[in-house]
Amino acid sequence: DWSAKETAGLLDMTLPAVNSALQRARTTMRDAIPRDAVTDAAVTQPTDEEQALLQKFMDAFERADAAALTSLLRADARLTMPPALMWFDGRDSVMGLYRQLLGPDSFGDFKLVATAANRQPAAVAYLRARGKSEYRLTGLNVLRIVDGVIAEVTAFRPDLCKAFHLPSSL
Repeated sequence: DWSAKETAGLLDMTLPAVNSALQRARTTMRDAIPRDAVTDAAVTQPTDEEQALLQKFMDAFERADAAALTSLLRADARLTMPPALMWFDGRDSVMGLYRQLLGPDSFGDFKLVATAANRQPAAVAYLRARGKSEYRLTGLNVLRIVDGVIAEVTAFRPDLCKAFHLPSSL
């Protein structure tokens, strides 16, 4: 945690400019974060219901079952992949990506392992490329669940998963 004064010095800005930027950022974040996500922050561990939905997500993904995945997503589901400036809004858009990843021309087979991140259920994704025997870490999918369905998936690249101390292969 850095004070506003330390931040101002680091960024070569005035203290009032840093405080103003912080106030604008807080307002922007408050307006941008879905209202139901704010209440999710109070939960410290995924519930049994969330764990069950995570398991269904992992099973469907490993089976490349697009119909099952579709049934788990809200109509207004969103998928983001920070820090990439790319996202998919709506179940159809998200499923367009998943169908490419899981279809007959896919890169290989996926294996997912349950975990939790940011107080939410998550799945570590490993990919076994066609003709290979080893599954390689491809990323981490953090699920935001609302009313028993997946409202958002945040997919992190493998290089952003260091804090989880995940094995690079299975």
